[in-house]
Amino acid sequence: MSAPERDLLSFDHIPDPAAAVARRDAPVATPPTERSLTRSERRSRLVLGLVIALVWVVAFTLRSGLRADLSLMVVGELAIWVATGAGALAIALHPGARGLSLGVRVLAVVLWSVPAIFVASALAWSLDASPFTLTWANARACLGLCTVLGAGPLFLACVLFRRAFAVMAPWRLALLGAVCGLSGSIGCQAHCPIGAASHVLVAHGLPIVIGALIGAAYGALRGRT
Repeated sequence: MSAPERDLLSFDHIPDPAAAVARRDAPVATPPTERSLTRSERRSRLVLGLVIALVWVVAFTLRSGLRADLSLMVVGELAIWVATGAGALAIALHPGARGLSLGVRVLAVVLWSVPAIFVASALAWSLDASPFTLTWANARACLGLCTVLGAGPLFLACVLFRRAFAVMAPWRLALLGAVCGLSGSIGCQAHCPIGAASHVLVAHGLPIVIGALIGAAYGALRGRT
């Protein structure tokens, strides 16, 4: 068999259609620019953040002034909201059985429970309130105060929990955002003497929803490790 005939039987001259796919360069691993925090360092940062958030809310509340009718009933309402926020915070940071997170159903139920408890208690405590007409003029001051009170803790949460969660980051940060909004509601309720349900639900309660939405968006964009 001659050389030209051997070339006709060879497949070397046929280009490989998958060559461009098969010969890709291996991706280059990019190491993190910062070292990972130890468990004790994370705990210390969390405790410091909680202290700063608490000081922020208390300081702005006292600066605004406490309401004159701070009765036992009002204190009981505030205590319910504080317990709700503390429980929701514990659930959001709970590592779960495998050290990752609690399930999405648990997080969703607790997330919905925060505004639900707020609404239920606001309605219950407003039964004997005097008639009141909600307007932008009488709502904007409290809405602004609630927003300022909740903005500090929410900012700290975004800093502390940036790329902190392996799973459920949007849900966990949404819950943290709701707790931050609730902290603003607590401070504003301790300041504002208006007990009408329409005012409390809108002017004092709207930051809870806003905080949850901001937390969920931040968790989806920056919360995952």
